[in-house]
Amino acid sequence: MDKCRLCGRETVLELSHILPKFIFKYAKSTSLTGHIRATENPNRVVQDGKKTPFLCKECETLFSGWESYFSQNIFHPYQNDEKDSFDYDYRLSKFLASVSFRVLLYSFENDKNDFFDSPILKHAPVAINNLKEYLLGNNPHPKEQRQSLVLLDKTSDEINDKNMYLTRAIDFDV
Repeated sequence: MDKCRLCGRETVLELSHILPKFIFKYAKSTSLTGHIRATENPNRVVQDGKKTPFLCKECETLFSGWESYFSQNIFHPYQNDEKDSFDYDYRLSKFLASVSFRVLLYSFENDKNDFFDSPILKHAPVAINNLKEYLLGNNPHPKEQRQSLVLLDKTSDEINDKNMYLTRAIDFDV
């Protein structure tokens, strides 16, 4: 048994996606080859995004609700050219904070020296805690960890590396 990264309970952890599964599912379904490739090694085909034992079943279910909201109301309508502006509620902020929490904590625990330089390293635990307290409902907002969503589109109809990255790459960074 391990400790859930969100609620802290000692329990069996689910194999959690760092970035939501629906993103990888969409990338595969819209790929010319039906495959996706890892950003860190683009020559290697992968089946899915990065997963790790991270959350308990209850916290995974909590995140799943926010992911479903985002996927159904924003991601797919935008990707399918059905909408380019959206009405939204608190679930968008919760979804964005859940992704920020996973990426920040995963990066801090696994690749801290690659992602953080020394002056910034000391701020990561505070940011992680702010996001955690917001996601658990203990704070009404994520404090300094404001969440923003920027929807990107290709820069032109020309096929080039920049357009490929903006429209097809799945990546995370801190």
